[in-house]
Amino acid sequence: MQHSSAPLFPDANPTFFIPSDTVYDGSNPAREFIDKYMIQIISILLEQQPMKIGQMEKDCVEKSVRCSLQIVKDDLEARIKLDKVVLRDSSANAKNMGTKGDSPSDEDSSGERGAAVVLPPTTTLQALGHIFNKKKVYYKSTRQWSNSTMGMPEVRSHMILVFRRLRGFQALLQYLDRRAGTSSFPAMELCKDLISAVWESIPSGSSSNSSSNNNAGNSTQNGGNNHGVENQDGETNPSTHSQSSKYQAIHNESRDLAEAIMKHILLLDEITLKKMDAETIKQIRIKLYMLYNRLSGADGGSSRSGSRGSSNTDPEDPNLLKEFFTFWRSLALKLITSQSLPLKLWGWDTIVDIITESERLAPPPRAFLVKRAGTSFINGLYSFDTKRVMKNGYVRPNVELQYHRRICVDGESSATVASGGTGGGKGPVAANDAPPEGVGKTLTLFRCTMRSQHKWWFLSEADVDQPGTDKDVDYYQHKSKRDEEGLPSASGWLTCRAGADPPPTLEAVGKLVPKGEERETLEHLLARWAIENEVVELVLGDSIHREIVSRSTELIKFLAGMCDRDDDDVDEEAMTVSSDPAEGGDGGNSQNKYCLQASHLLLAWKTCTNKADAAVSAQIYQLLVSILPSLSPALAIPLIEAIRDSLETANNAGMLSSGSQQKSSGGSAGSGLDRVGSLGISASKSNLSPAVGEGNGGRGDHFFEVSEFCCAIAEKMLSENNDANNNNNNNNNNN
Repeated sequence: MQHSSAPLFPDANPTFFIPSDTVYDGSNPAREFIDKYMIQIISILLEQQPMKIGQMEKDCVEKSVRCSLQIVKDDLEARIKLDKVVLRDSSANAKNMGTKGDSPSDEDSSGERGAAVVLPPTTTLQALGHIFNKKKVYYKSTRQWSNSTMGMPEVRSHMILVFRRLRGFQALLQYLDRRAGTSSFPAMELCKDLISAVWESIPSGSSSNSSSNNNAGNSTQNGGNNHGVENQDGETNPSTHSQSSKYQAIHNESRDLAEAIMKHILLLDEITLKKMDAETIKQIRIKLYMLYNRLSGADGGSSRSGSRGSSNTDPEDPNLLKEFFTFWRSLALKLITSQSLPLKLWGWDTIVDIITESERLAPPPRAFLVKRAGTSFINGLYSFDTKRVMKNGYVRPNVELQYHRRICVDGESSATVASGGTGGGKGPVAANDAPPEGVGKTLTLFRCTMRSQHKWWFLSEADVDQPGTDKDVDYYQHKSKRDEEGLPSASGWLTCRAGADPPPTLEAVGKLVPKGEERETLEHLLARWAIENEVVELVLGDSIHREIVSRSTELIKFLAGMCDRDDDDVDEEAMTVSSDPAEGGDGGNSQNKYCLQASHLLLAWKTCTNKADAAVSAQIYQLLVSILPSLSPALAIPLIEAIRDSLETANNAGMLSSGSQQKSSGGSAGSGLDRVGSLGISASKSNLSPAVGEGNGGRGDHFFEVSEFCCAIAEKMLSENNDANNNNNNNNNNN
């Protein structure tokens, strides 16, 4: 085994070695010494301040820590051998068929066979937590009140590397996997330190690719065609292959460690979860997220069995993050289906976080359709810049989004030009027509950072030599607010000097993902998870609670928004959004089935009419009112009709006067707004008797519930009007 040649870390082998076959011998004095003093010694050594001790003392600290790593590794291997004996004896006692071999491959590594056997923990693993804890005084890089150097964080980084060279992580993974979901699994604080350690040890994508890129360049200069993997004689470059294997091993160990910790968390029972600190689990989840982000950026887009050294791999594998989000959703489901109200509320807060991140990581649209611009040649379809797309079909990380459209000389273009400034028609320009205005121009939809650090969107003819400068010909601009900077806004555009009124409107087209992955984004996977696990029904079920209903609003809104998602194909020849099934489209009927259903809304209303708890009913009213504006007619109309049917019950019971509004025949003839209006007419009469419905006995009318729902709508409308008036007053005062 090779060691670092840096003077700070002498290449001395550990001076204290315990044979693995005697580590757990009760009569071994070394075992007794380790159990009693090892953690104390390591803790004292790492609390030393490097600036206050000499080089000899520093060498003592670092040699002792390296020796501890060897002890931990040997102790783990000894415990693994003992685990095999325990599991084998347990299997024999249970009269299972035969006895498995002694090799790790013959043993059950998942821990499921030995689920009834609680394997004992090892005491030395706590020392590893001290060694990997970046908060130790010996590692701290700066004082809290000064920028001057205080500690030596590079020592910690080197110790992580030493433990990996000792194959300590491999032994640790076997140890963890057999203890997932049991009390002998390491504490969460230690897991947090382990995740941080492997996260910091993963090479960055740029540095890890530099060697292969340099080799590829050298081979090209020498006339070779080996991309840094083969030399001129057609033989594999040993150094490149070795480096690729090293990177792949680091990624696999880090990934396996994350999977072991996630598996343990999901196997914990409800009693254990209630005793655990929610903030600690949250911090572990955040560190796991960071780890998977690092893995997806450094994995080269290859699978575990793939080679990192190939220059044909992309620097990102977005699909790797789906593994973490699968765990995240499973954790949320475990929490919301528990019997504990605090755990349920924690789970619903987790779902809100998942929604936020899923939406943030949504792939950008693959095109934007610009319409109704006064400058007619601006109208048309702007496609995403292909130079910013990786070979796997995903957008390159950390690049600015740009969309282009070129108007060719022959009258054709890279996008459909909407006929006229109103965008009333679509279609390619015929070759025998007069050349269209703007022929030969390349138009760009892009984002530019202004001197004020605000990011505005522009529709421009970018300068060839200096794009994004004052040399661009700007036609339209959007002065985006902070929450509008990510993607171009559909409206609110302003006309620049080169453009003509009216300004355009934009419509996003599709998602920029590989073909066949349109319904596999994090948002689609979240919606599918919610529908398949009947999460909405959990909110409105028998154990309904006011706080749960309140926290579920974000999920209900999210699912309502997924109903309007479509992934229509773009007909590249005609440059229009295809709606004909014969042309590869879906006839405009690509509604995502994993979204909010009318049955969910009807269940919510039924819960209101059946629930005696006024606080719960009031919370459901607020929920329905908050999502009502965003509902499609397919969802809003059944809800409104159900509410009117409830009002009809009161009419039939004689609770209303003969002049009350009756439900019109042929309910499908009117629009959703008509139904809302007629409901409002009936609701206005609720003011005459606000307490009607209370104490009605078995009459079964729901006039009180309808009136309460309408009151909630009125309160929301009043609140929105007040907010609008306040904004207008503020604008007038500013002017």
